[in-house]
Amino acid sequence: MKFYVTIFLLITVMMLCSKSVKAAQTETDDYVVYLDTLSHIRGIASDVSIMTLSLRNVNPISGIQFDVTLPSCVTFGYPEMLLDDSRSTRSHSMSVTKLSSNPNKYRVLIASSTAKDLKGNDGPLVYMNILMSNEGSYSGNYYLSFSNITASESDETQHNISNARGLVRYGYIVGDANGDATVDIADYMTTASRILNNYPSPFYSDAANVDNIASIDVADLVGIANISLGIKPITYRFGTANSSYANSLCCGISDNSSPKELDMRAAETDRLYIEDFTIEPGETLSVPVLLQNNVTYGGLQTDLYLPDGLSVEMEDDEYIIDLTSRKDYSHSISCYNQSDGAIRVFISSMSTASFSGNSGAIMTIRMTASIDFHGPATIFLKNTICAEPIGTKHVLQDENCTVSSIAGSVMLGDVNGDGNVNISDVTALIDYLLSGNASYVNLTVADCNQDGSVNISDVTTLIDYLLSGSWN
Repeated sequence: MKFYVTIFLLITVMMLCSKSVKAAQTETDDYVVYLDTLSHIRGIASDVSIMTLSLRNVNPISGIQFDVTLPSCVTFGYPEMLLDDSRSTRSHSMSVTKLSSNPNKYRVLIASSTAKDLKGNDGPLVYMNILMSNEGSYSGNYYLSFSNITASESDETQHNISNARGLVRYGYIVGDANGDATVDIADYMTTASRILNNYPSPFYSDAANVDNIASIDVADLVGIANISLGIKPITYRFGTANSSYANSLCCGISDNSSPKELDMRAAETDRLYIEDFTIEPGETLSVPVLLQNNVTYGGLQTDLYLPDGLSVEMEDDEYIIDLTSRKDYSHSISCYNQSDGAIRVFISSMSTASFSGNSGAIMTIRMTASIDFHGPATIFLKNTICAEPIGTKHVLQDENCTVSSIAGSVMLGDVNGDGNVNISDVTALIDYLLSGNASYVNLTVADCNQDGSVNISDVTTLIDYLLSGSWN
């Protein structure tokens, strides 16, 4: 009998020891928490992003708890987290509590009041609403740290799981020196100001460093101009974790209402515009573009949209657009064709000089009307941005003007003045040449080849137009 009692006691002790060892189980690869990566372009991506925490477990797990520490440039949205329906049961609930020891640290507890097991053994468990800052000079990798991860089976068997990290990659638009999510004249002026040892604010060194070589210099200015003009495409860059600005955080939380764009809108009294004018078919004019400004500007860009029949004269493969006496000697002008047909005009000063005065023409555009041009037509100035010498950006309202032709509503070739160009005009032109009676013809538009006289050559030109649909 004594022998059996001894055996019983020995087995009991072994079972208790086994359970004790099991309850204190160390970390193994059989139980793993892993997270995805969030990539965020400042000012472009949505403020709220979803980071997924997944759990891989060999044996069924009833509950889990962990601590999560956020970097200072993100916070939780609301609700902070959601359980994956495919892995949790109706009896599972979750609590998220901020710890007083660290303002960015939270403790998360997931458990079932009836000790039910989580479903499955691998895949998403928790979705976290991460509110990401759109402001601040930072780029590179930032981590959500997950520690003190403990999982429990329904029989209270505990598993300690290795720490994990969720990655948030902050990036920026190359050339976006002022951090407003666009690349334009304001970024050019901001960067020029910084090169001249001024200290514009905000200024994002990583984004201004277009060529990605040590210093901010004239090469970066050229790069920003090329991006602004559309010569180089918009690109994104994610800085390294040890970037000079990676840890200089200024993480104000912004919403989705884009308040910056409203703040940058110039007063309605500030305008870049063209006054209505008249041009004769075949005529070339220097058309003034006027800038009215209460703020002192040092640079601007605008998109010029011309109607059919109007074009900008060219010399040495460059548009003839000249700055007026309102410019400083350091101001220069560049133009580049855009994919939507606009001509983007870019006026800048590498010495961040100001335009003089507060009204009057800032530039003149050498425009030519084709021989078949007839008004009225409309010229548009859109996407106009002005920058103060230190780079502060102002968005001006779109403008348009009406262009009329000398011949009014009558078009080239409309000899009989009925508003159409057709075979009747050929007949009217021949009748005029035979009779010499000009009472019923418009001799201005009857000069179809624009050689200064009306003769049989104009009949030939008019017939060719009717056959081909264009004036050759």
